[in-house]
Amino acid sequence: MGKYALPLLFFMFAGNFAMSPLAFAVSPDVDAAIDLDKHHHAEQCEKKKIQVQLFIAHQHHDQDKLNLLAPELDAINKRLKPTEDKLNVLKANIKKNPDDQSAYETALLQLGGCE
Repeated sequence: MGKYALPLLFFMFAGNFAMSPLAFAVSPDVDAAIDLDKHHHAEQCEKKKIQVQLFIAHQHHDQDKLNLLAPELDAINKRLKPTEDKLNVLKANIKKNPDDQSAYETALLQLGGCE
């Protein structure tokens, strides 16, 4: 390794870190929203899965399936309502700052979608 290799590696790492949206100082609202999203990610995915199944059942006029899935969706919605209300307030604040918005969107991408 040459004498410039270590400093070069440091600057490459530092440069990549500085370019990352999460490297900026973000508001506590971003941290709170990310925590809520992480904590309720599985439940949000379950909600989306049931919504798709309900849509398909509706298209096929499958009343039995609709009757089975609707209460499940209602229960999930009831559990998620306080979280979604908090997230809506946090997201409104996050949208006021482009750096916060970028950091939040990056965190959501890292969280990943539903399977």
